[in-house]
Amino acid sequence: MLKLDRWAWVPVVGVEVHAQINSLSKLFSGAPNQSSRSSSGFNSNFDLFDVAMPGTLPTLNKYCVSAGVKTAVALGMRVNLDSVFDRKHYFYADMPAGYQITQHRTPLAQGGSVTYPIYSLDRRLPCSSTSEQSAQVTPLKLGRVGLDRLQLEQDSAKTLTVPINDNKGEQVLIDMNRCGCPLMEIVTLPHFQFGFQMHLGCLRVDASVSVHRRDSVPPLAIQSTEPEPGTVTCEEERDRLSFPCSQLTHCPVTSTAHPDPTHSAA
Repeated sequence: MLKLDRWAWVPVVGVEVHAQINSLSKLFSGAPNQSSRSSSGFNSNFDLFDVAMPGTLPTLNKYCVSAGVKTAVALGMRVNLDSVFDRKHYFYADMPAGYQITQHRTPLAQGGSVTYPIYSLDRRLPCSSTSEQSAQVTPLKLGRVGLDRLQLEQDSAKTLTVPINDNKGEQVLIDMNRCGCPLMEIVTLPHFQFGFQMHLGCLRVDASVSVHRRDSVPPLAIQSTEPEPGTVTCEEERDRLSFPCSQLTHCPVTSTAHPDPTHSAA
């Protein structure tokens, strides 16, 4: 039996933060930017472009661009003078056009970093903690995470699962109110190493959890869409036990920071 040194593996975590821009209208249409259910009910808050009606054309919301630039400057990022939108194709009911308008090759901004406090494991507080409770928590030290990019993109529609037939079955419905709402996606570099470094805070993010040997550089990527600290910690432990040394040559090596390095922006 192969004896595995679990501590020979180092966790590597990067996150993608999706922040909704507080604009009056959506990213490419004049529909109000209200992702929640409007006063008129479901499927009542969208424009013809949002649902991909033939002949409709996008019109970029200048306020969203301005908000993205201000955020990038605040984060110390380099704002690109030229920024390009791309289509990310996928087939699903929550994106009626069959693709999402996002930025891949030339995003709005790149680089920068964020400084954050690191707390001890026995001093963690839930997101619902009061300001008085939070003030009593003293960080052990400050950490810094590098930023890869900030890009603008459309949000998708909302998928609703409704029980039918006396809860014996389910029906999937689509609410288009959220479709086309403006998002800022902020992608960090894989600089986090432990789940508790991401504990305090209430943003919903996608976490990419990887492990690699302490004496190697490329991580072995395992994707996780549940970035809660406990889940990230469990993912780290599972990754350590999933890749014995004898299987390293058979494991694909991927990069979580640059999906397509050959097309990175200058």
